[in-house]
Amino acid sequence: RVVAGIRLTRHDVHVVVRDGLARTEVVEEFHNETGRVLEGRYVFGLPPDASISRLALWVNGGIVEGEMLERKRAARIFKDIVDDTVRPRDPALLEWVSGSAFSLKIFPIPAHGSRRVLLAYNQALRSNGTVTHYRYPLSLGADRATKVDRFSIRVDLVDASPASVTASHP
Repeated sequence: RVVAGIRLTRHDVHVVVRDGLARTEVVEEFHNETGRVLEGRYVFGLPPDASISRLALWVNGGIVEGEMLERKRAARIFKDIVDDTVRPRDPALLEWVSGSAFSLKIFPIPAHGSRRVLLAYNQALRSNGTVTHYRYPLSLGADRATKVDRFSIRVDLVDASPASVTASHP
């Protein structure tokens, strides 16, 4: 789900499957179609057995790595950065919502501009002894309204065991 005025222009997925483990990296780009600065919010689900391993945001052409903090402290820092008009900085806040759902806030997304973010997660994969299964959870939102201008998925199978890959949406 993407907020009004923000369009999801890019959703690129790169998966590396090695020795029964998968590392999934997702690069998303959000474009602000309005004439004012907006905060972007994106809610997404992870596989229930996955754990977030990276959050990074592109700032001025370079990538800035996120860090894990206690929830209240992270929310306070995000708010302080958003409210600070003297020393403008570009925060992103990734929060667990419930179950395997997460919410990502990005600020600022400039008027008629774009922001790009990288999320990564790791998971142990199911195997029946001969085939390892990987599933990418893809959601277009509860009302199926989220449109993506560009979608790509690349899977690199590094180990020698047979694997099956599926993309699905709830």
